[in-house]
Amino acid sequence: MAEFVVPTNKDVPFSITSEGQQYPVILRVVAGSHLYGLDFKKGEYPFDPEYESDWDFRGVYLAPPTAKLGLEKYPERIQPTAAPVQVTTREAQQIKDGVTPPPEDGPKAARPPPEEDDIVFYELKKFATMALENNPGVLDILFASDESIVNITPQGRRLLESRGLFLSTRIKDAFLGYAKMQMDRLQGHKKWVKEFPKLAEVAAILERAYQGGDIDFQWIAEHFSGALARHITHQDESNKTILGDAKHPYPPAAPAPEFQTPPPDAIIGCPEASPLLMAVQCVPLKYGFSGTVAEWMRYATPAQVRDPANPFHSERTVTREDVAFLATQAAFCPLSRGEYLVYEGGKGMLTRSGAFFAHPAIVAPGALGPLRWVLTVDEIRHTNDGRHLKHAWDWFINRSARRSTLERRFGYDTKYASHVARLLFACRDIVRTGTYCPRLSEEVRRRVLAIRLGEVTFDQFAEAMEGLRADITAAAKTSPLPREPDYAAVNRLLLELSV
Repeated sequence: MAEFVVPTNKDVPFSITSEGQQYPVILRVVAGSHLYGLDFKKGEYPFDPEYESDWDFRGVYLAPPTAKLGLEKYPERIQPTAAPVQVTTREAQQIKDGVTPPPEDGPKAARPPPEEDDIVFYELKKFATMALENNPGVLDILFASDESIVNITPQGRRLLESRGLFLSTRIKDAFLGYAKMQMDRLQGHKKWVKEFPKLAEVAAILERAYQGGDIDFQWIAEHFSGALARHITHQDESNKTILGDAKHPYPPAAPAPEFQTPPPDAIIGCPEASPLLMAVQCVPLKYGFSGTVAEWMRYATPAQVRDPANPFHSERTVTREDVAFLATQAAFCPLSRGEYLVYEGGKGMLTRSGAFFAHPAIVAPGALGPLRWVLTVDEIRHTNDGRHLKHAWDWFINRSARRSTLERRFGYDTKYASHVARLLFACRDIVRTGTYCPRLSEEVRRRVLAIRLGEVTFDQFAEAMEGLRADITAAAKTSPLPREPDYAAVNRLLLELSV
């Protein structure tokens, strides 16, 4: 495992900028996996030799008293997009010794390592409020060990000396609440993985078909999801192109696909197309809406038609011949919501976009052929399934590629689960001992890593977390922590550090 690498001189002045205003940082620490001892160097992670743990940093800064007492606005939280600024060690020493004034153009930009991609700072009052609420990430800063400290001022040291003021047995409910939210989210991810296990595979097929000139933005949006179309094509509704356009990034390999009539359980696709579009035909219907009659027949309730000429209104199952008739020769008049009179002499059931092409409820005599059937379709379920599918694609698009890989490999997000485990282990130890050490003990680290590396099934993980919850509840009854934090002492501390 990688060791902490921090400057030997932690007293170097450090500040961050927001909207042109610089704020002095009183404490900056290494956070995340490097803090907990769960980091991987390149080549250590067994499932990706190129993977390397990111460097996360957290800190506390001071807003000027004039801003707090007057009308001037100041940020409570800063997440810089550019590197924070820091003078060099030599410049800092010269400033302290009075040898030379600060540079006229301000402090020079720090050069953080390229993997430093998660940096968050809190204003002191906001930080203290979150610490009193037992926010786990803020407590990581407050209880940072010396080796994890990157920059610290006398005010920062005073803050760390007073960290015991913030803890109380209220941490039990706070941490268990955080853990429950994370478990609910983990269960939600697991539900999508179980219901739609091939989202990544389908997206890859569509991306290859798009790059091969077989499909375009509109095709993907109509049959899958507008969000997925934006994700694959990097276009949106305002600048989308279609196959054959001069501005379209890929030349068409085949005519724009026109959906024909596959069997009722068939897949999305058309009968004749290039090899890439043939691959799109292998996409199961549940991952997109093909806009075909066969698809709509899945929503017939039941998947049968009623013959109006039959006095007993007997029902029979839809056949492939019926599907062909509905697709090309039928005309429809709405009888009630989801119920249609089916006539001969029409042009088919669906519009190009896959919606019902319905005639008015009252038609002129002789305008249509003989009445043939009464067809009942559950359009509400069709709409709800469409929304559900859209949510599935939205979830997939917003997922990290690495997280998706873990979910496909192990059936759940093992990295996210390891965060839940670490949180509950930390709560157990705080409640038992009355203090907090973010760096994991070897035994806890081993157990958390077993979850992270997929050596534990989801059911085993869930059972272990239930056991930890029970341990925390029992330990809270005899905890050395006070029932409430020392609000008065924390208030005096903030007044002392703010002036």
